[in-house]
Amino acid sequence: MMAAQRLLVLVSLFHGNLGFAPQVHPAKSRAAKSSGSPTYWHAKPWWKVWASESGSDEGGDDITNSKAFLAKKLEVLNKDQAKLAADLEEVNKEIAAENEEWGSQIKQLNSEFTFLQQRTFNESRDAVTNARVEVVKELMEVVDNMNRARTALVPEGAGQEAIIAYYGSTFDKIEGILGDFGVT
Repeated sequence: MMAAQRLLVLVSLFHGNLGFAPQVHPAKSRAAKSSGSPTYWHAKPWWKVWASESGSDEGGDDITNSKAFLAKKLEVLNKDQAKLAADLEEVNKEIAAENEEWGSQIKQLNSEFTFLQQRTFNESRDAVTNARVEVVKELMEVVDNMNRARTALVPEGAGQEAIIAYYGSTFDKIEGILGDFGVT
């Protein structure tokens, strides 16, 4: 066995299970004796047992828990906080100065940009509407010719009736599409 393992075995022989066994609560030991059932503490974890055996228990000799260290740390943190507050105040002053110098121009640019966005939207909407109008104007000539031809044709047989019906269904589709554009 290694030396650390031997030491562990020796310590466990003297101290019993390295603190893993439940321990009777000292204040409640009288009540446990009188009732017959002892009240146990939870066993300490191994690192706390070893820390207490080595003399560095929680809050012991740790320098970070000393009052002097904590007071110095508080002083340093207060200085840092004051420096950050001064930096923040300086930045706010710079922002106010920049806003005073450029604020009116920034507002004017923002309003011009908003106007430009609105104008571009309106122009694109108008361009779509104008394109539809142009397409409908061109189609209206064809639709008028189809409508005149439909009324002028008189079928003379079953073959001509089928042809007229075919062209009539095509004309109905074109009228449906124009109806979708709001043209009647």
